Amino acid sequence: MNSSQIEQRGIHALRDLILKSNILASEILENDRHPHWDGHILVYKQPRLKAGDLHGRIPVQVKSTNGRLKQSITRDRLEVYLRDGGLLFFMVQLGDLPKIYLSFLLPMDIRKYMQKNQKSYALNFQLVSDALHLESICYFFLQNKQLQVGTDRSISIKDLAGKQTDMVLSFMPERNFIENFAKGNFYVYADLGKNLTVPCHLDDGLLALSGPAQVVVAEKTYFSSASLVRNSIGETRLFLNNALEVKINRDKSLTIALNVDGTASIPANLADLFAALEFMEALLVHKRLKLNGRDLAVSMPKMADTFDRNIAWAKTHRQLFDILQIDYSHVSFKDYDQNKDQANVIRILIATLLNGEKAVLQVERPLFIQRFRIFHQDILIKFERQKDNHFVLHDFNAPFPNEDTLEVKQRDQTGADIKFRISKYLLLNNTDLIRGVGRITNQVAASLREYFDPMAQDIYAQFMLLCIHVYDQDASEQFLSLAEDICSLLTHKGILDPLTSEVNQLQIVRRRRAFTPREIRRMGEIISDSKSENDVICCLHILLEEYAEFEQLFLKMTEDRQTTFRKWPIYTLYVQWKQKNQGG
Repeated sequence: MNSSQIEQRGIHALRDLILKSNILASEILENDRHPHWDGHILVYKQPRLKAGDLHGRIPVQVKSTNGRLKQSITRDRLEVYLRDGGLLFFMVQLGDLPKIYLSFLLPMDIRKYMQKNQKSYALNFQLVSDALHLESICYFFLQNKQLQVGTDRSISIKDLAGKQTDMVLSFMPERNFIENFAKGNFYVYADLGKNLTVPCHLDDGLLALSGPAQVVVAEKTYFSSASLVRNSIGETRLFLNNALEVKINRDKSLTIALNVDGTASIPANLADLFAALEFMEALLVHKRLKLNGRDLAVSMPKMADTFDRNIAWAKTHRQLFDILQIDYSHVSFKDYDQNKDQANVIRILIATLLNGEKAVLQVERPLFIQRFRIFHQDILIKFERQKDNHFVLHDFNAPFPNEDTLEVKQRDQTGADIKFRISKYLLLNNTDLIRGVGRITNQVAASLREYFDPMAQDIYAQFMLLCIHVYDQDASEQFLSLAEDICSLLTHKGILDPLTSEVNQLQIVRRRRAFTPREIRRMGEIISDSKSENDVICCLHILLEEYAEFEQLFLKMTEDRQTTFRKWPIYTLYVQWKQKNQGG
């Protein structure tokens, strides 16, 4: 086909579409010689198509192609269209079933193109789905032409910041409000009063809307409202529950990420964060969601390699907070000065979820259970990376002497020493904390073991074992079971040697009940074994309440070894006996 035949086929296709409408009529001629227009579409108020019912007349330009959907327009021609009040520019993509596209060239559109001082401009097109859609488009065009023609004045949306101004948003007639917003298929007007409505442009400003948005994954509704934000260059973000940022891509797919940009849109509270993580976990499985009834593909940005495990980790923490009766829904960023410590903790929590640095994931993540548990009981702690690359968890308010602390130290895979250190005095004198710790269940412990990075889990497990022996004065069965599980885990992984593990298990037994003759006999065998280390024998003498024998061996230790032994939880049994029976 030559170019004339291609143009004629395109005009035929558009006229055929108009014929399917009851309120539109065509004044589009073939072989029209006018340089700027190919004719008009007549829009009527009623299907009778009588002159008295004419609503308006829309100038049109029609182009056709057998190939790609691509069309540019010169600046001179745009100036002509601007003087005439605008135009609908149609592009017909020929084929067995021709597809009809259009570009809006209302005054606001034309001025937006002409902001760039170029000789020509590539047009943006949208598909016309059917005759009813075309009818809505024509009514929309005439409505907005009336608001835009006759005024050269427009204002920036930034100029309205802080002012009480009614805004009018006129959306193009498509079936999906969110897609309209994402594509920029809308016009904004400011109602300045006295029947004066002025077009608005975004410039460097942002336009934000809030409204209903049904977000469904696998038949489950996760969100029923959303906030939409669009900037001057057309980037659109959808914010769900203040915690999720959704980028709407040109191919209509969505890219979803946790929103941690440090601005006011950071997650409002932990409840929002956990809801967002549950939603993202569903997306990892299903890869699709329904947004206002429309099925959309979802892509997830590349995060840490262990991101899916991080989500499971967050779920574990939510279980733990529930068990410890921590009301995380009120831990927010809004009153930052009053809740600075909570905010800092949560910021680090969120950053850790998204941080791909293995060392950070290994070291920081296990600390948060201790952070929140202790914070909930009004004991603040903090996490530091020291100059010598040591990681230390310690009392928030003031340092404390080494002899009054529990400490676990281990070298991680990066070569850095990691320390857990916390005040025995603070925790031993906080009965509420002890009871709270005792409510940890085996189910949560299993999740911890499954989802923590191996190195961090090992260190955390050793720290927990120390806590259990010292803090749980009530001998909670749940807590003792957790201690037993951790002890078995550390033994299985080779972190504790069998004899040390056996002593740990015997400590747990002693807090549950009296020793059986068999257990007493076994401890005697270990004490009599010449290969047994002095430290182990001292521990067993304490468990057997053979304090005189313990004191004899203890005095034979070096001063450094005695200092180390005093830090062990089992030593507190000896101290308690001495205070009770010998007055200090």
